[in-house]
Parts: sequence; C-alpha cells; structure tokens
Amino acid sequence: MTRQELQQLSKAELIEIILRQESPIEQLQQTIAQLQSRLAQLEEQIKGLTQPPKDCSNSLLRPSKSANPNRRAAKRSKKRGGSETASRPDAG
Repeated sequence: MTRQELQQLSKAELIEIILRQESPIEQLQQTIAQLQSRLAQLEEQIKGLTQPPKDCSNSLLRPSKSANPNRRAAKRSKKRGGSETASRPDAG
C-alpha cells in the first residue's frame, strides 16, 4: 500500500493492518534466528575442513603422535619361525 492509500484508511483499519502483520513478523524473526544458528554451525564445519591437520609443528601434539607424510610406512611381514613339528601333533 502506498502512503496515500494508508492516509485514506480509518484508525481502526490501520490498527487491523498492524495486528495482521504481527504474527508473520514473529515467524520471520524465528526463522532468522534459526538460520543464523545454522550458519554458525556451518561456518564451524568449514573452519574445521579448511584448517590444516594438526601436527607437532602447529599444535601441542607430540612428534611421535604427529602424522609425518615423509615417513615411509612400516612394512609388515608375516612372522615366520617356530618349529613345524610344534604345529603337527603326530610329529615328535
């Protein structure tokens, strides 16, 4: 509505318009609060995803707990040894 149209209305009609706007305004304020909360959560997620992983150079992690990309992965081999007779009950 334009200013001129509003000036043509009675006081009671203006009050009615204002009262009808109250509920949608409250709903919009609640929606804004929910969206602001969700935005804060998503910003925290992004912050966690964009920061480099923690290691001994940028945190209080001990060097032994730090992931070192230059360290070669330790090769694990099957344990060999023991006597073959120990695994066969009929031998011995």
